Amino acid sequence: MEGIRDLEIYLINELRRGYHSGGPFKDVRPRDLFYIILYYLVSNKLGEALSLIEYLSHHQISKGGYISYIHGGHSPKLNFKYEKLDVDDGQYIGGFPTIIKEKYSIINGFYPDIDSTSLSLAAIAKTIQVSERVELYQRYRSVIIRGIKYLEKRDSNGDSLVEQLENEDWADSLLRSGAVFYSNITYLLSLQWIQEVAEFYNDRKLIVPLEDSIDEVTKKIISKFWQKDHFIEYIDSYGGRVDRASLDTSLLTFTRLIDISRRKVEDHFNYLYTKLADKYGLLSLSIPQKITRPKKYERYNYQNGAIIPLYNISYYMGIRELGLRVELDIDRLVGMSHYLWINREDGSGKGAFYKPSAAFLTFIFKMYHQ
Repeated sequence: MEGIRDLEIYLINELRRGYHSGGPFKDVRPRDLFYIILYYLVSNKLGEALSLIEYLSHHQISKGGYISYIHGGHSPKLNFKYEKLDVDDGQYIGGFPTIIKEKYSIINGFYPDIDSTSLSLAAIAKTIQVSERVELYQRYRSVIIRGIKYLEKRDSNGDSLVEQLENEDWADSLLRSGAVFYSNITYLLSLQWIQEVAEFYNDRKLIVPLEDSIDEVTKKIISKFWQKDHFIEYIDSYGGRVDRASLDTSLLTFTRLIDISRRKVEDHFNYLYTKLADKYGLLSLSIPQKITRPKKYERYNYQNGAIIPLYNISYYMGIRELGLRVELDIDRLVGMSHYLWINREDGSGKGAFYKPSAAFLTFIFKMYHQ
């Protein structure tokens, strides 16, 4: 397809400029590298993927490193002001930062994001598996173990789900806290992909505990988040259920939930379309937030309910896997994939050129058509 080929050519040229996410972001964001690494793997560019996981592993939070960290600029716990992070405090070890800069790294929330950490671990695990090189598994095993231990500590109430404080995911001004469905899906994805690479290299010490964790997390995601015909957005820190359609939940396509509870997943995708379909694409939220902090986003502006190409692409991947008939064509996705977000009023794109969206769409197209 002409549009995809042109998009990939442009993407390749942009990736040569560096690892930064593009669009308004002139820095590197680990959660965004996940989509770029997937593109590299499906394109048989293993060397580039290996370079990226090496880069990621160097920026995992650990004691005695040469990288300094600041945190809390998006955290009400620190009055939305960045402070220097005490890396020797073990509660942060194993996590991945929100943003990587040249001389220091930034954690937007109080703790390292669950999604930045989970997606980094998933990308590392998948790349090592594709490489079929046992020495790489042995080299990165400690990185994986540290990451798992960090994520396990984020289960603050012992229910097998990971809980977060405000703004500790991609939507870093929506003030979501507690057990967020999207964050828990990224957690489940990381556990599943780590289990797959452990099985590939016959690492019995890791396989058995991972099987138990995956089984428990899967059961709790279904039992805690499912409501009638869809998964709710999150359960807040006080136990309140926030029942709002959120397109980032479509990332569940990457997990084995699609095999375990296919009917529920189908119902959820139909529900998302019913609630979020708009003139130029699917909105990110059915009900925009009244207040966003620290950044003040108007209704339907960026993460507060706008059309987010990355998650429209994720939704498209889901309907392809499920075989659902939904009006979301590839040509529209190619057009929007240059951007960070789309204005729902006139369809204009904002924040070009956003590499993760382009990489994700190219990955999906190659996966289904190669």
